[in-house]
Amino acid sequence: MVMRLKTRLLRGYILLAALTSVVAFIGLYFMRDIDHQMDALSQRATPAVTALNQIKSAAHEMCSSTYSLSLTASSIEPNANGERTLVERSDRIELARDDMNQWLAQYALVADPTLKKTFLTEAKAYEMRIAHLGKSIINDILKGSDQKRLLQHRAEFDENRDEFFSLINRSIAIEMRRVRTHEKAADERIAMALIAAIAMIIVVFVAATILSLQISSTLIRQLRHLRAGVDNLGPGNFSQVIIVPDAPELNTVAESINQLAVRMGNAEHANKMQYDQLHGEIGKRKQTEAQLLHEATHDALTGLANRVQLIQDIESCLERAHRNPDFKYALLFLDLDRFKVINDSLGHNVGDELLVESSQRLIDSVRGMDTVIRVHKETTARLGGDEFAILLDGIKNPGRAILIAERIQERLSKTFHLSGNDIVLSTSIGIAIGDSTYQTASDLIRDADTAMYRAKQAGGAQHAVFDDVMHAEVKLRLQLENDLRKAVEAHQFEVAYQPIVELSTGMVTAFEALIRWNHPERGKISPTEFIPIAEETGLIAPIGRWVLQESTRQLMAWRRELPDDRPLSMSVNVSPRQVGEANIVQEVRRTLKATGLDPRWLRLEITESMIMENAASIHEVLSGLKDIGVELHMDDFGTGYSSLSYLHKFPLDVLKIDREFVTNIGTDPEYAAVVKAIMTLAHSLRMKVTAEGIETPEQLALVRSLGCNYGQGYIFSRPLDPANAWKLLSNDEPLRQSA
Repeated sequence: MVMRLKTRLLRGYILLAALTSVVAFIGLYFMRDIDHQMDALSQRATPAVTALNQIKSAAHEMCSSTYSLSLTASSIEPNANGERTLVERSDRIELARDDMNQWLAQYALVADPTLKKTFLTEAKAYEMRIAHLGKSIINDILKGSDQKRLLQHRAEFDENRDEFFSLINRSIAIEMRRVRTHEKAADERIAMALIAAIAMIIVVFVAATILSLQISSTLIRQLRHLRAGVDNLGPGNFSQVIIVPDAPELNTVAESINQLAVRMGNAEHANKMQYDQLHGEIGKRKQTEAQLLHEATHDALTGLANRVQLIQDIESCLERAHRNPDFKYALLFLDLDRFKVINDSLGHNVGDELLVESSQRLIDSVRGMDTVIRVHKETTARLGGDEFAILLDGIKNPGRAILIAERIQERLSKTFHLSGNDIVLSTSIGIAIGDSTYQTASDLIRDADTAMYRAKQAGGAQHAVFDDVMHAEVKLRLQLENDLRKAVEAHQFEVAYQPIVELSTGMVTAFEALIRWNHPERGKISPTEFIPIAEETGLIAPIGRWVLQESTRQLMAWRRELPDDRPLSMSVNVSPRQVGEANIVQEVRRTLKATGLDPRWLRLEITESMIMENAASIHEVLSGLKDIGVELHMDDFGTGYSSLSYLHKFPLDVLKIDREFVTNIGTDPEYAAVVKAIMTLAHSLRMKVTAEGIETPEQLALVRSLGCNYGQGYIFSRPLDPANAWKLLSNDEPLRQSA
């Protein structure tokens, strides 16, 4: 069967080759003949027609120029200009004649052999007669010959001209017939070639069709069987065995397919196992990536978005506002009032529970306003510690942000029941309304934070909206911060000394070192204006070190001039940032060593709020300072939230009553009772008491009567420069009161 198939294929190939050869031979024959015809047409007939047309054109130019010259010759003046005109026109006739002679020579190369000799002879003769007659006509006109002779020459000129053109036209007609003859012959050859090619193509097509039908009829059955087996492999039926009857060669192919199917089945099984494993790993990786992304953009304790996510959402609002200037959004910056006190007094676990419950109330507060304000999108984020932020996306007016702030304050003011503790909380909220003028997310956060601090400064438990006044204050604050940095480098600070008087004797026993800033442009700047900025920026640390060094140096200089038995100490305020530094103890030790001051003459004043807010960590610092031998005073006592159970644990020497109590001691009996209680408490703990802010004799009398040890205030003296402070010391007299 296979041999028969091969024989049929061989015969078919031979027949197709023979038919193709015949078609090629016939095509070559006709193409050669057509090429010959077209070559004759292009080399002879067509150039001859072109040459005749050019001869006709040149003859027409020569005749028309001659005739024109003859008409105008009589009007030419017998002078130099006339002669020049005659010469120029005669030259035009000669140029046309030369051009005609050139084309006659060109025609002689391509003309029909039967026409060439006769045409060239007659054409030359006509050309010469026309030229001669033209000259005769011109001479007749110039010489004034009689009219009869002139008319005779013109008649002969016209006759020869017409005969010459007739000769040219007859030759053109003959040459055109020759062109058409060649074109007709070429068209006939092309038609014959097309007919022959079509006929042979039909024959070849019929032969190929018959041959393919014979061959395909033999193969189709086996191929269909083989295809059916292969098609079954598509659904994954790799276990079947393909066999093609009466087709050994196809069975060889089928056997290869069967072996391939076995390998494909094994590979499919292995791939499925690998796919399942890879799919599981991809799922785990996606889950891990999602978890990492969530952790990177959310707070671990509350599950709220963190600062990273908040900034991304604010930047999205910024882009929308830049595209649409009417788009408004708002940022609410929240700080939980007194959270640190609650956290330190009840423990961090309760503090964490409070943060989680507060975050849930914040979410509920925003959702609860959806039907009222139609907030498009909101982001509630925890920024760290007890600070939260809420981004309102798509508000209509600032009033809606204020409604949310009021709702939040109302929700957070409700009692928290956490681990058996009932906690009442309040929050301060700053609101910044965003629009297209904002360029960065940090600008919006800064303004909302500024408004929040304004709410805190106003007493807390309220909200404030950032406005132009705050903006101006922020700009002034930034300028002041820059100037403050320069002041540290340029040593623009001074130290003023306010005396502290022992009330029982009236003697000055100490000075409090108070920093003053002598601004080169603004003059004296109050410490209440720049100290908070120094605290926030961290500049308070180098400033505090400088005040400590300068005041101890000054005290040592005074003590060298005073008797050894004269008690005189220096009180120096220590900032929270300084206490937070790990080397505060070493810093004090180095300062005392550098100045040679006895530690017992140095008093370090630390605020009550700083001690209570860092009760756990500050105890070690205070103990280290106490070991040096310096005195420790608690400043502003009564303004914070001191726990009496903690107070006796700190190594304190003096409680310094805040000036608010002293100011109101004479007008409000409750203040007098509080001051008396403070003094009783201090004395029971073997501490002394200093009352600051004494300004009137009545206040002085009251604090003395309550048993206060030391006094400080304008009634004794305002802060003094070193020279006046020394003058005060030199009097060595009791300082009762001034003014």
